[in-house]
Amino acid sequence: MISNAHEALADRESGVAPIFLEWFNIELASRCNLRCKWCSLDFDKPSVNMDEALLGKALDELLSSGWTIGEIALHNGGEALMHPRLPAILDVIAARRAGRESFPFISLLTNGVLMNERKAGQILASGAVDMVRFSVGRVSDRDRRCRERKSVNALATKNRCTPNAP
Repeated sequence: MISNAHEALADRESGVAPIFLEWFNIELASRCNLRCKWCSLDFDKPSVNMDEALLGKALDELLSSGWTIGEIALHNGGEALMHPRLPAILDVIAARRAGRESFPFISLLTNGVLMNERKAGQILASGAVDMVRFSVGRVSDRDRRCRERKSVNALATKNRCTPNAP
């Protein structure tokens, strides 16, 4: 049994056992419209969007690695629906999937705040995503007031309203 990454790499190099990645996270946008207390996103870092060319390169390298990849999860702290070129990003995934006999399961995690009929249609029409997951936490009255403002600036710290909030 493989117990760590170093052992897995040694086994791959010797040809003894293939590498199986249960899931691989890809962060499409490094920002979020909420401040959930369980989130690991670093809000002090500059926010960036995944470039289509970089995503294509990463997928090409993963798919040609010889590794078995169970799932590619489109999240890693940031809100995927905040990516301004989400349809183009989904097109990159769909293009890599086209014509392949097997392809990793693709999931997209969202808090759902930005999900609307247009975005849902884009995701469905792309053929890139197998499952959309919604991250939903318990919402207190204070959290609800913060979220109803639909403004990141209304939140001073994780899961807190600004001091002058009603």
